[in-house]
Amino acid sequence: EHAPHVPGYQILGELGRGGMGVVYKAKQVGLNRLVALKMILAGDHASRDDIDRFRAEAEAPARPQHPHIIQVYEIDEHAGRPFFSMEYVDGGSLAARLDGQPMPPRQAAALVEMLARAVHAAHAAGIVHRDLKPANVLLASPAASAPGASGRLRDPARPDATPLAVPKI
Repeated sequence: EHAPHVPGYQILGELGRGGMGVVYKAKQVGLNRLVALKMILAGDHASRDDIDRFRAEAEAPARPQHPHIIQVYEIDEHAGRPFFSMEYVDGGSLAARLDGQPMPPRQAAALVEMLARAVHAAHAAGIVHRDLKPANVLLASPAASAPGASGRLRDPARPDATPLAVPKI
């Protein structure tokens, strides 16, 4: 399958697929920034319900502003196919980072606190995630995260060292 054409974006490759959509790594040409571009998987065969659910999925995270919630940049459609662009997170998932191994207790507790605060912000905006798991927690490199983003995972053996990652849901 070839990558779709979306005006204003240069598709660089596929990042993953879920039950409803496919996510591409893309360059937003006008702003010269990397984004994750999600498109409905069913394409031209999507039902009105599928399209409405996909749009609701895009609109929900666009409401809260929180350093540990992935930011949605644009919601639109091209050639009748809805898409949305969002913050590209470069560090992979928490599941991949853990690789089946537990985190040190203090680091795990700090992570749970950061994610709980993000989930609280989502709940305050009327959003329920419904599928929060390590595979859906992405890790941004500290250099790539937004300025002033509070809460970074640190190596507990070296608390003064460079942070390992900024978790995002």
